Amino acid sequence: MKSMKMMMLPLLITLLHSPVCLSVTVSSSKPKVEVHEHTDAVLSCEFRTEKDQSPRIEWKKKGKAVTFVYFNHKFIGSYAGRAKIEGATLTIHSVTQKDSGEYRCEVTASEDHVNLGEATVTLNVLVPPHVPSCEVPSSVFVGSGLELHCKDKLSVPPATYRCTKSFNPPPPPPPPIRNSRAYKAPQYIPSVCETPNSDAFERRERERERGKKKVRDVPEC
Repeated sequence: MKSMKMMMLPLLITLLHSPVCLSVTVSSSKPKVEVHEHTDAVLSCEFRTEKDQSPRIEWKKKGKAVTFVYFNHKFIGSYAGRAKIEGATLTIHSVTQKDSGEYRCEVTASEDHVNLGEATVTLNVLVPPHVPSCEVPSSVFVGSGLELHCKDKLSVPPATYRCTKSFNPPPPPPPPIRNSRAYKAPQYIPSVCETPNSDAFERRERERERGKKKVRDVPEC
């Protein structure tokens, strides 16, 4: 037993005198963020390093491909001019539905033992309901069921609609406003009454027979 303690003593001394290997740690106090459209979204990112006092901070968005949001101390693409960074926390101004997605905060501390840490934040932009597009059948059989399909492709989360029956028919559309300049009054051609014995009647009959031009029948008086 005493010999065992003597063997463990050098190992314990070695562990006590060995340097503690720490690494950069990255986390987010709010990994899921929900905000309304056209408001600001704050994506939090906190980090702690072992030695490096000036780590490199990057933000990326994951989609079909990973794209840079913040790289080399500047914002990239559509985020330029509408985002800011404080420490490692990212704020996006006036977000839209296109900004929804998964973002990744990466901190690289080259002087630390483990020099890379990352945290993920999911952003969901809420969009209010819009006017839906509805499909109404033109006719149904008496006594059969009727289904009305209404969709709103823009609202997030998807909107829920309720259909009610109205017994009042919609008011008729107002008559079109006739512009005095653009509107042309209908033209009426007066009827000419002629007797079969008149010269004009005989002349028209000859012209009709020769086929020189088409003449309308004169209404009888």
